[in-house]
Amino acid sequence: MNTKEHILRETFSLMNRLGVQAMTMDMVAAACGMSKRTLYEQFGSKRSLVGQALRMAEEECGRDLKRIFTESANCFEAMLKTYQLIHSHIERTSTVLVHDVRRMFPELDGERGS
Repeated sequence: MNTKEHILRETFSLMNRLGVQAMTMDMVAAACGMSKRTLYEQFGSKRSLVGQALRMAEEECGRDLKRIFTESANCFEAMLKTYQLIHSHIERTSTVLVHDVRRMFPELDGERGS
């Protein structure tokens, strides 16, 4: 795992545990064993760091879904595995993270677009 991926994983973990608003760049820096200055040099802002951590999680989920559909013997197996994956993500995602992301990134909130 490279440094950027390590930072994004630690960020996502902190966001999920504390929420985006409560998580600070100092906390991320401490969790990664680096200075806050290094974080700002690499990501520019907390918003950018959060956005990239969310994008990483989305890309991982997309890869998991592609793998499910590639490896499943039939559509029913694929549907069941997809349900299990989504259910697992829902159980692991804190409500405070969902709330904060909706506030910070309203363009991602499909419910408001309906």
